[in-house]
Amino acid sequence: MILTAIVFLVIVLLTWLIIRASYNPLAHLLNSGANNDEAMHEGELTKILATADGLYQSRNWLAAERAYLRVLKLDHGNLLAFRRLALVYTYLKNYADAAECIEIVLKSDQTAADLQNYATILHHSKRLPEAIEAMQRSLTLQPSVDRAISLARLCGEAGDRSRQYEALRAAVEIAPNNQDVRHMLAAWQGARQ
Repeated sequence: MILTAIVFLVIVLLTWLIIRASYNPLAHLLNSGANNDEAMHEGELTKILATADGLYQSRNWLAAERAYLRVLKLDHGNLLAFRRLALVYTYLKNYADAAECIEIVLKSDQTAADLQNYATILHHSKRLPEAIEAMQRSLTLQPSVDRAISLARLCGEAGDRSRQYEALRAAVEIAPNNQDVRHMLAAWQGARQ
């Protein structure tokens, strides 16, 4: 019995010494604040995003969609993935999902380009009044000839001649020497008479 107790104490003592020897206080102190899972997660996210961007650039829409969805699985708030997914869905003519993606982006970060893309999606969805509103906000945020012309075309399609004229006048103010804009304005005035 005493021999069993002594063997047991020796085993416990040896186990404690082995555990103590493998414990490195300096290594523990240096790693205590590190989250290695997060670093691995960021590396994986960067690789998937690069793959998705490559697929997007090569116009491989279905594979790009899957890759951007994987990015969103890892990072639910990745606005770039939502933006690109909206464009992918637009190319695939899936306008409902495209609108949903861009609406998520617009809740966090409204840029003129996002609003212009949203207007395009809404136009394809036959939601013309909303498309005009989005394009108007886009033009207000960042005036450009292309946005003014797009707004004029949307207003013309909706039959709103006065807003169409205002948009064409805005285009002339932005680029007074642009002959295309001047021709469009002249055509509008000719159709009016």
